[in-house]
This record gives sequence, C-alpha cells and structure tokens, in this order.
Amino acid sequence: MPGLRDAIAKDVWVVGEGPGPRASGATPAEPVITGSHGRVASVPLPPRAADDLYWFGRYAERAESTARLIMVADDLVEDHVRRPGTPGYEAMQVLLDAIDGVTVVHRDRPSRRDAAPRQQADRPSAPLAHLHTLTFDGARSGTVRYSARRAARAAGQVRQVLSLDTWIVLSRLERTLTTPIDPSEQLQSVLARTIESFLALSGIAAEGMIRDASWAFFDAGRRVERAQETVRLLRHALGEPHARRVDTLVLDAVLRSRESLISHRRRVAERHPADTRLAIALDLLLTDASNPRALTYQLTQLVADVGTVKTPVREALSAATTVLDGGDIVALARDRDQLTAWLRELESSLRAVSKALDTTTLRHRSPGLAFEEPR
Repeated sequence: MPGLRDAIAKDVWVVGEGPGPRASGATPAEPVITGSHGRVASVPLPPRAADDLYWFGRYAERAESTARLIMVADDLVEDHVRRPGTPGYEAMQVLLDAIDGVTVVHRDRPSRRDAAPRQQADRPSAPLAHLHTLTFDGARSGTVRYSARRAARAAGQVRQVLSLDTWIVLSRLERTLTTPIDPSEQLQSVLARTIESFLALSGIAAEGMIRDASWAFFDAGRRVERAQETVRLLRHALGEPHARRVDTLVLDAVLRSRESLISHRRRVAERHPADTRLAIALDLLLTDASNPRALTYQLTQLVADVGTVKTPVREALSAATTVLDGGDIVALARDRDQLTAWLRELESSLRAVSKALDTTTLRHRSPGLAFEEPR
C-alpha cells in the first residue's frame, strides 16, 4: 500500500475466510469462559500483551516489596544508627546488607575486613543516604522508582485491557517518586504513599479485571516475583546466625516487611514451646497455605494462573513444589548452613519457573526491546 512501506505496527491480525492453522506460540493462553449455559467465549491474548501484563505484575510487586523493606529498614536506622556496638545497630546492618542482596543495589563502602574505612562508611548519614538512593534513583535497576517506572511502561503497552483508574494511580505514584526531598528528611511519608499506590493497583486489579488470560498473566507476574523476593530475603537476612537479640530484631523486621508479624506473634503464643520463633516464621512465610504472602500460596496461585500453558511450565512448578515440600522446617531452623543451602535450591527452582514461562509462553523480545533478566 503506498505510503505504508516504512510503517511500524504491532499485534497485526490477518483475518481469513475460515478457520486455518494457528502459528505455534501465537497466543500463550486462550482460557475458556463458561457459565450456566455452557461454553460462552474464548478470549485470545496476543503474546506481546501477555508479556507486558506479566512484567507489569512483576515490576509492581518488586517496587512494593522494596518499598516495604526500605520502610522497615528506615525505622531501624532511625532508632539505632547512632548506637554502634548495640544489638540494634548490628540488626540494622544485617537488614541493610540483606536489602543490598535482594535488590542488587549495593552501598558504596569498603569490605568488612577493612575496619578503619568501614567506620568512615558507616557514619550516621550513610545508611539514610543509601535508603534514599534505593527509593528515588530511577537510573539504577532494583530501586523503587526504577521498578515503578518499568511497571508503568509495561502497563502502557496494554492500556486497552486496564481500568482507567490504573492511570490515576500510576500518575500519583510517579509524582510521589519524582518530588525531591532533602536527604536528611524522613522517608516514611513517601514510602507510605508509595505502598498505598501499589495497594490501590492491587485493588483495582482484584475488583476490576476480568478473570481471563489478561488477569492470569498479570497475576502470574506478581506471584513469580513475590515468591522469588521472599525466598531471597530469607536467605540473605536469616542465613547466618547472630546473637539472640540481633536475630530477634532481624526476624521481626523480615516479618514486618512481609506483612506477617502479627500472625507470627499469635502463632508463637499458640504453638508448642519446642517450636522456635525461626521455625514458626519459616512455616508462616514458606509452607502455610492460608498466608497469602507464603511461598506455597504463590505456587498454588501460579498453577491456577498458567493452567492452560505448555508442559515445561507445569513441570517447573511441580519441581519447585517438590523442593518446598521436601524441607523439614523445624530441622532447618536449627541448622543455618542447611537452611541456606535449601533456600538456594528453592531460588534455583523458582528461576526455572520464570525461565520456563519466558521461553515457552511469553513473547520473545529482540535485545532492543527486552526487559532486564529477573534478579
């Protein structure tokens, strides 16, 4: 057609006279919607849209998770940064190191073995400045602003399947994370507004998205990210033993960031005295099917989300479930080396789930359009 030789298009549909062969991988899922009158409709979803919805879910979950971690760390910094040598100060350092490991945004500081420079790097302003970086730096992968921006970018590619309310929330989120504040100011109000925006997005999706393939891939992204973030945080924060008071403070911080501290306290009061606080926490965050933050809950939801997709994804999910079911939580809580090894195995199995989704179900992007590899 004249004038269209150099045009750019996406998701082009060629309509024929009748049914014809479908290209392999043309649509990752076409769930069947049924009602009281039987089969109603089949809703196709282009691979590009599935990919964008999946990454919208992943980046939104990643940004919210990071914001929750920073909020908890900011409380520890406020309370303990001027008290070196105390259990609170050590717990603060453990959590900051864990956040570095989870986000892969590392503080600019010398090695622990270099004691003198370490004191200089740990002057009172350094931890707070690092938390500001983790919140506002939009150029570094792993920060809240970077993940929020990537979530908005992915959402913009599937505008047609999202509620108009989504854009009100995303615009407010962008304003929150681009309004400069002084590095000495408290982060709590900014982080509270940020988390509030992500809770609004979750509510809009839960109450406004039709439960078809669009919902399935958005939710799958959230579940994959939440599963990986939880296991990674547990390994980095709880993989090494510390003094009892330090362990208590770090464990409480982890539980707060996973919205599970109140449930944990109730279960500690109800459980047998032989069950350690760590064992109860691991059970709550990994194997408790009633906790929407638990790993087993994420895997169950993923099975439902991707039930119609290709065999490698189902096999990867089955393998991850097998690893999870094979862990003796009580015994692992007593041996941190074994716990760390098991959490690494869990991480590997969850990366296999992500890889199976990416290679067999989602659209393969050219290097220029690709999202970054999952952490």
